[in-house]
Amino acid sequence: KESYDIILVHPFFYVEAHDNHHYEPLVRLEEPLTAMVMVREQDPFETLADLKGKTIGLPPALAAVTELVKASLLDAGLVPGVDVALEHHRSKPSCLHALALGRAAACGLPRFALSQIDPNNELKLRLMFETEPVSNFLFAAHARVPEADRVNLCKSILAWPFTARGRKILEGGAWSRFVPARDQDYDDVRRHVLRLQQFAQR
Repeated sequence: KESYDIILVHPFFYVEAHDNHHYEPLVRLEEPLTAMVMVREQDPFETLADLKGKTIGLPPALAAVTELVKASLLDAGLVPGVDVALEHHRSKPSCLHALALGRAAACGLPRFALSQIDPNNELKLRLMFETEPVSNFLFAAHARVPEADRVNLCKSILAWPFTARGRKILEGGAWSRFVPARDQDYDDVRRHVLRLQQFAQR
């Protein structure tokens, strides 16, 4: 409904917001976003193709990690929901524990999550596959927001690493820092979206 003036969204939501709802990019997280597919240390899986007939645990259906893993499954010749079962979890620990207990053969997570949830690898997991990186979460503003206000907002966020209050915000989000965002930074995401849309229309 375009009711928000400013949004903080993952890359797939940004593409929808920009291409269909008049939102313009402001700043994005500097580090790229990738999805890791984790398996148990003792399991024999080496590639996504080895997961055919198995269950993959994932975040909620509309999460960026879910979209990245689904696109990678298609690239590997696997049809999500047909060749591989997808089981969505409300939390990252829930997904990892399903994997550790053998209820899922793999679990998809953003790269930053594992160090937060299982820093000492007590669950005995290993990285089997990592998706290609895409531009990360970003702030965007609706086109109705005056340009001067958008410029000032960008300056404020970009200065967060240099103030105590700003560093507290970054620490709260477990973020490094933000950098200026351009719409073309998200063209790789658009290619994933197109691929997923084509698959959905089959």
